[in-house]
Amino acid sequence: MDIRYQPGQPLQITVLDSRELLQGHIVQIAGRAATVSLHRPLAFGAPIRIDFDDCMLLGEVSACEATTKDYVITLDVVDAIPVMSDLARLVSAVMTDGRGAAPDARTPAVQAVRQ
Repeated sequence: MDIRYQPGQPLQITVLDSRELLQGHIVQIAGRAATVSLHRPLAFGAPIRIDFDDCMLLGEVSACEATTKDYVITLDVVDAIPVMSDLARLVSAVMTDGRGAAPDARTPAVQAVRQ
């Protein structure tokens, strides 16, 4: 996974089973693990979506440690989309590929064949 980030970069976390939105900061992303800081703890195993810049990570909480000012959450990353705009363009291309303009409702669908 080639994710570009800066330590301390702000991010948004969605707790998928409750739809709760949280703000946090990136500590580190390495391989299939991400570490973020939040102002509240998260439960072990909670399904998480992380959004920052044009990236999205999906994962589960694997650890949560209290520090003097916040909580450091470690996530097992299940899937990553490093460039969401590329995904949007791909979906758009797939959805419109091979489709012409919609037929005009005034034109008969079947024409009589001359013999």
